Amino acid sequence: HFETVIDAYIAAAQAPNHAVREAACHCIAELGSRVAGSPTTPTVHREHFTHPRVQRLLQTLLASFQDESWPVRDVASTALGHFVTAFPVDCEDYRAQLTDLWFEQMADNIPSLRRNGAAALAMAVGTWTDQLWDDVTDRLPPKPP
Repeated sequence: HFETVIDAYIAAAQAPNHAVREAACHCIAELGSRVAGSPTTPTVHREHFTHPRVQRLLQTLLASFQDESWPVRDVASTALGHFVTAFPVDCEDYRAQLTDLWFEQMADNIPSLRRNGAAALAMAVGTWTDQLWDDVTDRLPPKPP
C-alpha cells in the first residue's frame, strides 16, 4: 500500500489548491524524517524507501520548491532538508541545485522563507559537511544584513 500513499501525496502536491500542495509537502517531509529515519538511525520501515520511490518524492519536492505559492515553497524547502538528512546518497545529485535554491530563499523578503531556508541549508551542511562547508561559508556575507 506504500505506493498508493506515495501516489496520493504526489497527486496532492500538484493540486490546484495551494493549501493542499502545502499539506502534501508536510506529509512527504514526515515520510522522510519520521517514517524512514536516517542512515544512522533507521526505522523498521526504511527498507520500503527504494531508490525509485525516494527519487519520485524528491522530484515532487523540487517542483514544489519552485511553486508560485510561498507557503508551498517554504514547506518544500524544509522537507528537502529532512530528505537530505534521511537520504543523503539519493539527494547527492541535487546538492548544487538545492544549495542554490536555499541561498535564493535566504534572500527572499518573507522572514519565514529566510529562516527555514537557512535551517534546511544547515541540515544539508550537517550532512554533507566536507562537500558544502567551504562553498557555503564563501557565499555567506561577512556580516549578516
